[in-house]
Amino acid sequence: MGDDQVRGLGGPLHDEAQLLADMARELQAAPLMALTLRPETAFALAGVVQLALRHPDLAGTPRSTAETFLAGVREYFASAPAVLEALRRGDDRAHDR
Repeated sequence: MGDDQVRGLGGPLHDEAQLLADMARELQAAPLMALTLRPETAFALAGVVQLALRHPDLAGTPRSTAETFLAGVREYFASAPAVLEALRRGDDRAHDR
Protein backbone atom coordinates (compact mmCIF):
# COMPACT_ATOMS: atom_id res chain seq x y z
CA MET A 1 0.00 0.00 0.00
CA GLY A 2 1.51 3.36 -1.03
CA ASP A 3 1.97 6.35 1.25
CA ASP A 4 -0.85 8.17 -0.52
CA GLN A 5 -3.36 5.37 0.03
CA VAL A 6 -5.07 4.19 3.16
CA ARG A 7 -7.34 1.21 3.61
CA GLY A 8 -10.45 2.22 5.53
CA LEU A 9 -12.11 -0.10 8.00
CA GLY A 10 -13.26 -2.74 5.58
CA GLY A 11 -13.53 -0.11 2.84
CA PRO A 12 -11.82 0.51 -0.45
CA LEU A 13 -8.44 2.13 -0.95
CA HIS A 14 -8.56 5.92 -0.92
CA ASP A 15 -6.40 8.34 -2.81
CA GLU A 16 -5.30 11.35 -0.79
CA ALA A 17 -8.03 13.69 -2.08
CA GLN A 18 -10.75 11.16 -1.26
CA LEU A 19 -9.24 10.50 2.15
CA LEU A 20 -9.26 14.23 2.96
CA ALA A 21 -12.86 14.57 1.78
CA ASP A 22 -13.92 11.58 3.87
CA MET A 23 -12.07 12.89 6.91
CA ALA A 24 -13.74 16.31 6.60
CA ARG A 25 -17.18 14.68 6.39
CA GLU A 26 -16.48 12.37 9.36
CA LEU A 27 -15.07 15.17 11.51
CA GLN A 28 -18.11 17.35 10.87
CA ALA A 29 -20.45 14.48 11.77
CA ALA A 30 -18.64 13.43 14.95
CA PRO A 31 -20.09 14.45 18.33
CA LEU A 32 -18.21 16.81 20.63
CA MET A 33 -15.25 15.21 22.37
CA ALA A 34 -14.86 15.97 26.06
CA LEU A 35 -11.45 15.64 27.68
CA THR A 36 -10.65 15.46 31.35
CA LEU A 37 -6.99 16.10 32.11
CA ARG A 38 -5.01 15.98 35.30
CA PRO A 39 -3.47 19.43 35.89
CA GLU A 40 0.05 18.13 35.30
CA THR A 41 -1.07 16.56 32.01
CA ALA A 42 -2.64 19.84 30.86
CA PHE A 43 0.60 21.63 31.75
CA ALA A 44 2.71 19.08 29.87
CA LEU A 45 0.46 19.30 26.80
CA ALA A 46 0.72 23.09 26.96
CA GLY A 47 4.50 22.76 26.66
CA VAL A 48 4.15 20.51 23.62
CA VAL A 49 1.70 22.96 22.06
CA GLN A 50 4.08 25.85 22.72
CA LEU A 51 6.77 23.95 20.81
CA ALA A 52 4.37 23.24 17.95
CA LEU A 53 3.50 26.94 17.73
CA ARG A 54 7.14 27.68 16.93
CA HIS A 55 6.92 25.77 13.67
CA PRO A 56 6.94 28.38 10.89
CA ASP A 57 4.37 26.51 8.78
CA LEU A 58 1.77 26.09 11.53
CA ALA A 59 -1.11 28.29 10.36
CA GLY A 60 -4.85 28.54 10.05
CA THR A 61 -7.12 26.33 12.11
CA PRO A 62 -4.31 24.26 13.68
CA ARG A 63 -2.58 27.43 14.91
CA SER A 64 -5.78 28.99 16.24
CA THR A 65 -6.71 25.69 17.93
CA ALA A 66 -3.31 25.59 19.64
CA GLU A 67 -3.62 29.20 20.76
CA THR A 68 -7.13 28.59 22.09
CA PHE A 69 -5.92 25.53 24.01
CA LEU A 70 -3.10 27.54 25.60
CA ALA A 71 -5.49 30.33 26.53
CA GLY A 72 -7.71 27.76 28.25
CA VAL A 73 -4.77 26.30 30.16
CA ARG A 74 -3.72 29.78 31.29
CA GLU A 75 -7.29 30.49 32.40
CA TYR A 76 -7.43 27.20 34.32
CA PHE A 77 -4.18 28.09 36.13
CA ALA A 78 -5.18 31.73 36.75
CA SER A 79 -4.72 31.27 40.52
CA ALA A 80 -1.36 29.48 40.14
CA PRO A 81 1.24 32.21 39.56
CA ALA A 82 4.23 29.85 39.45
CA VAL A 83 2.58 27.72 36.76
CA LEU A 84 1.65 30.85 34.80
CA GLU A 85 5.26 32.03 35.00
CA ALA A 86 6.48 28.69 33.69
CA LEU A 87 3.99 28.96 30.81
CA ARG A 88 5.18 32.51 30.11
CA ARG A 89 8.75 31.26 29.99
CA GLY A 90 7.65 28.50 27.63
CA ASP A 91 6.68 31.20 25.14
CA ASP A 92 10.22 32.62 25.25
CA ARG A 93 12.93 30.76 23.32
CA ALA A 94 15.53 32.28 25.66
CA HIS A 95 14.35 29.74 28.23
CA ASP A 96 14.82 26.71 25.96
CA ARG A 97 17.23 24.06 27.14
